[in-house]
Amino acid sequence: MARLDWKQGRFSETHEINEIADALRGTQSAWGDQVEWYHFLRDASRMDDIYDEGAHVGRVYDGPTPIPVLHVAHTEGMSDDTPQGFYVNDALQITASYEQLTRAGMTWLDRETPAYLKDRLVYDGRVFRVTAINIVGQVRQRDVIVGIEATQCKPDELVGDYQFAQWAQMRW
Repeated sequence: MARLDWKQGRFSETHEINEIADALRGTQSAWGDQVEWYHFLRDASRMDDIYDEGAHVGRVYDGPTPIPVLHVAHTEGMSDDTPQGFYVNDALQITASYEQLTRAGMTWLDRETPAYLKDRLVYDGRVFRVTAINIVGQVRQRDVIVGIEATQCKPDELVGDYQFAQWAQMRW
């Protein structure tokens, strides 16, 4: 461990962060989980001018990319009683190592978070839309742990997204 006072110890903060990353990789490989990540490709996608739905080729995603994560909390059936009726939606809360996310290609995660908020991921046979990405652990302003929140996409939300056609046919 590094010294906590003003004196310099044997280990630098870079050494400590590398040790943390190694430990998180070990934890993930022993007890972690995995999600399939699809990154939204804005330039290749064609959207309806009014309804923000896929048109012609629809929304196009790069993937799937397997993402190793430390923990996934899948909350089944959070319900909303809206004026249009009873709506049941699942939610995901993901805890991941920043280092493993950058290894998977998410290199701008800490600076360009909005670039990942149109992404989709598949977990437990369901498609989810990323709604929030938060840095939840740092060592001297260097990111270590990331929290990702996602909400389930219903089959009617996947119409026109040809990569997710098999999930658009499902009825939950």
